[in-house]
Amino acid sequence: MPLGAQLDSARTELLVKLNGTLAPGMVMGSSVRDVQITEVSTTPTGIVVRAKLTGQSGVWIQ
Repeated sequence: MPLGAQLDSARTELLVKLNGTLAPGMVMGSSVRDVQITEVSTTPTGIVVRAKLTGQSGVWIQ
């Protein structure tokens, strides 16, 4: 089962939430380096994929 598109979507959503202005003059910037699938399981209604994303994040004061 191809999971690449779903993992890319989750990565993009995470980056959108972890990048941007926190307050006037304060900006947060983040990146995701690696995506590692840690577990795949099933439920009666679907498939659950657990993944570990690693990267860096920083806050800059302007």
